[in-house]
Amino acid sequence: MNSLLYDPCGFLYRFCLLVDYLSRISLIYMNVTKLNIITKSSNYLYKRSYATTKPFIRPRLFTQQIVLTNGATYTLRTTSPKPRIKLIKDTRNHPLWNPSQLSQSLDDDSGQLNKFIKKFGDEEYDLEFMESDENLPDLSSNDFKTPVLSAVNSLITTKLHLIIRALRMITQQFLPCLSQNYLSALTNNDSEFDVIIKIGEGNNYKEFDAHSFVLFTRSIYFRTALSKRWVKKQDNKMIFHKPNISPKVFEILLKYIYGGIVEIDTEDPEEILDLLIASDELCFVEILDYLQEIFLEPIKNSLQDYIVLIINLSLRHPTFNVIKQYVDFTIKFSPHIIFFSKEFYNLDQEILESLLKRDDIMIKEIQLWDCLLEWCKFKVELNNSKIDEWDDIDFIKLKESLQPFIKYIRFSHMTTSDFTDKVLPYRPSVEEYIYDIIKKIFFTSIRDMIRLSFNFSIEQPKRRGIDSLLININECVLISCWIDNRPFNYYSFSTFPYDFHLLFRASRDGFNNSTFHELCDMKGPTLTVIRVEGTNELIGGYNPLDWHSPPDWVEGITRESFIFKIDSQDHEKSILSKPYIEDSVANKYDNGPDFRDDLTISGSKCHCEHFGYNKRIRSTGIDFVIADYEVFRIVKS
Repeated sequence: MNSLLYDPCGFLYRFCLLVDYLSRISLIYMNVTKLNIITKSSNYLYKRSYATTKPFIRPRLFTQQIVLTNGATYTLRTTSPKPRIKLIKDTRNHPLWNPSQLSQSLDDDSGQLNKFIKKFGDEEYDLEFMESDENLPDLSSNDFKTPVLSAVNSLITTKLHLIIRALRMITQQFLPCLSQNYLSALTNNDSEFDVIIKIGEGNNYKEFDAHSFVLFTRSIYFRTALSKRWVKKQDNKMIFHKPNISPKVFEILLKYIYGGIVEIDTEDPEEILDLLIASDELCFVEILDYLQEIFLEPIKNSLQDYIVLIINLSLRHPTFNVIKQYVDFTIKFSPHIIFFSKEFYNLDQEILESLLKRDDIMIKEIQLWDCLLEWCKFKVELNNSKIDEWDDIDFIKLKESLQPFIKYIRFSHMTTSDFTDKVLPYRPSVEEYIYDIIKKIFFTSIRDMIRLSFNFSIEQPKRRGIDSLLININECVLISCWIDNRPFNYYSFSTFPYDFHLLFRASRDGFNNSTFHELCDMKGPTLTVIRVEGTNELIGGYNPLDWHSPPDWVEGITRESFIFKIDSQDHEKSILSKPYIEDSVANKYDNGPDFRDDLTISGSKCHCEHFGYNKRIRSTGIDFVIADYEVFRIVKS
């Protein structure tokens, strides 16, 4: 029976395969190998060769007429279940043709074949012809190839359109019905349940009835848990006990198993977290990202209360990718949320070590030292804040607590006053040989010569974060090379000589040109970075001069400016474009950053064409919309 209700999940899978293969099909070259796959996947097609009131029946043939340049007309056919392309001469208007003459015109040496193979692109094109005794006018390869490829493309496009129509019909009309049918089976007392699931313990305990075939089909976890090797039976029913999940959480998951619906009637982060952890344990990976977003939403306004919890979650649950990305973003751009949280003292030693090792957190070294001291005091219960009242045992306790972390503190990036006021008082708790090295750094002039073996270097790189939603430290290193006209990779993370201070962010400050000038005028050299709406391209420009806002156009005279496009995956593929002209930047009160016609921002719009710089940084779209842009003041470190 030909019906769209047949195996809807299988149909969706075949549709995904179809789209995957279609995305690889060239508009210039087409091949039967890919067309065969499409034909096999396309079970519901419209038969164009005759009229029908059932547009989604399964036809035996799908046809497309083509006309060659010599006037001959042919019919292109795909057949199922043995798909191939057949070219059949239209005998109504033209004399039949001789396959040997056609094969000769296509450089086939055999001359008398009913089937021949012609190479197009990387695949083989398999064509089958009818035999005939009549002659056919000579055809060249181009005469034959172009209309055939055009016809194949048209045929596939038509099929795809019809399959999309069928898919929409399934999604909108049948899946909700299917979901309700399965959910009704869950609540129907007459249903033949063969599994009893015992959830929770004590006062928070409940039993659920279920069908083993549904659990097997929908859950990898239950497929193993209810296998003969593990399951227990009682009165011909499988018994499964899960004490570490609450009945309320499992009821939500059981409805999801049967109906594909996740119903959450609470905004309590703890309850959502219980659901998230249970979903991870029961291997429902397809809903984890959704649940993580639901969990994070209500806690963003009180993040300090939950930050340690979500850091621990990101480490203990490798599948929590959304939370992991959120934690990484917070560590880079808002580390104070972690270090000044009242929950900071509950951080595990392993997590604190990983934070202190990082180079990209935006926090002063003396602040890290203060936080580390407080954490260590808390762990060894040193509650007396008056150091002059400490005895030797107190200092020894602190020394033992500090010992795993001291090598990660970059004392050389503290000021002398900070060292004197906040490090010197704890001298008894710092290893003597380390303290001697630290003291020499602050009280001698030979700091560059000081090194320590024992896997400890007091001269560690400065922590160098950047307050940006668009670029990271690696891009800062690349741009620093460009600013100084140095080769790619001339600078490293620890040696690039500039700091990038955020002046303006459009998504934060607005896209008004007046706001840009208010925040960025007369600030010296600046870098502008743009993310293009829709494509996520990163482009921008460097201006070594001040921006200002005159009433009329005023050009800035410099050959040191440049524009660029950054390839975040491979910096060597990034584009650096330098000016042909001396007046390579421009200023006007009602425009944003302006690198002449090569890159001009006005509000949320941008204009980019090849004019005064030596390389084009965008291949398509002269005018486009900006998703966000940032302007940084560039300062020598």
